[in-house]
Amino acid sequence: MITQEEHKSSSGSPEKSAETVPSYKWCKCFFDPGDPTLQNFYFMHFDTRQTQYEEPNEPYWIWDAMLNNVHASGLQYPTTTQQTQTASADPAAEQSKESESTYQGYNPKIHGSYDPNAPYAQFHEPKKAQDPTLDEYSAAAYAAAGDYGSTGAFNRFTGRFQNADQSTDRHSDFQKSGRQLNAFFDVDAAANSHEGRSLKEERRGQKLSKKEIQEMNKKRKEKKEKKRMDFYRA
Repeated sequence: MITQEEHKSSSGSPEKSAETVPSYKWCKCFFDPGDPTLQNFYFMHFDTRQTQYEEPNEPYWIWDAMLNNVHASGLQYPTTTQQTQTASADPAAEQSKESESTYQGYNPKIHGSYDPNAPYAQFHEPKKAQDPTLDEYSAAAYAAAGDYGSTGAFNRFTGRFQNADQSTDRHSDFQKSGRQLNAFFDVDAAANSHEGRSLKEERRGQKLSKKEIQEMNKKRKEKKEKKRMDFYRA
């Protein structure tokens, strides 16, 4: 309980001689407590001059010190009353959500072809009334579509998300050598330059003349003889 002397110096406190005394007797008054951590308002009764920090259990006004009258914001309701009103509205909202979540309309896996005269067709009538562009087929597609889902890959060592390209295939010999060779030339372009054929396959299709074959055999023999002589000279 707060005495009247504690707030005698507070500017704008409602006086007893105020002519415009409302039907509800409590008002909320603001003051400077001197400490920002303390509450800067209290409640006063117009008739009894009773003051308190606790919110009353009935509607109250906000006192405007500049106008020396109640504030234009109007009547304020206690927090407990607002919570009660919100709690009473919650069951109705939950019931409406449950009714919406219970799907009783067309399901192609169960009903097969859509029949506009079937009982499940009546389930879509309220939605069609809200949205005229919604026809039977779009309603069926909307019903058949499942909830949104996504998949993610985790690193088994760190437990973090990782991209799909960071799998074990990234560490194969082919992938590692390809990343190293890409630093010097385009591996994919080189592989597709001959329509994907290897150099051996490409040379296999060449047709050499008799003279070219003799020159190649001669060079092969000279190379072999040179290697043999280098071995004996060493």
